[in-house]
Amino acid sequence: MKASWLICVGLVACGGGKATTSPAFPDVGVPVARTATAIPKAPTPKDKPPRAPKPVAQDPAPESDEAELPIEEQEPNPTSETVTLRLSITPPSRGEVLWGQKRMGHFSPAAMDLEFTRPRDSGPLDLELRAEGFLIHHTRLFADRNDKTRVRLYRAEDAVGLLGYKPPSPPK
Repeated sequence: MKASWLICVGLVACGGGKATTSPAFPDVGVPVARTATAIPKAPTPKDKPPRAPKPVAQDPAPESDEAELPIEEQEPNPTSETVTLRLSITPPSRGEVLWGQKRMGHFSPAAMDLEFTRPRDSGPLDLELRAEGFLIHHTRLFADRNDKTRVRLYRAEDAVGLLGYKPPSPPK
């Protein structure tokens, strides 16, 4: 009995019920108000007139009516057996790229771009980039399509402004 009464109260409160009487007194036949009342504004002091809203700075209108969105280039053969994954690393440094324990490649200031060929839909590659003088960087490449990823390595003294970075605590 209580459960059906609560459902009825909930439906009437939400405006979804078809009841026209008060749920607390179903026999009386008092109509339920279905309109919302506005909350009165807080009084303003008489010595201060209400402030006018600040003008909003608007961006200049674009030169053309249609906004140009960058279009992702299509793969030459979307049904091929393999995909090409490219990794571009900055700034120039010397280091290696690991996939778990497996070394996938190394980079140097002369060659900062790496390219991997993997079977299509073979799962993601969680790569770890280790470079001399830089923090370790983790990234993920997906093997469901040809993909390009750019990675920026940071030194410990430059990483203070990065979201979530905590400098290592000094040994006790």
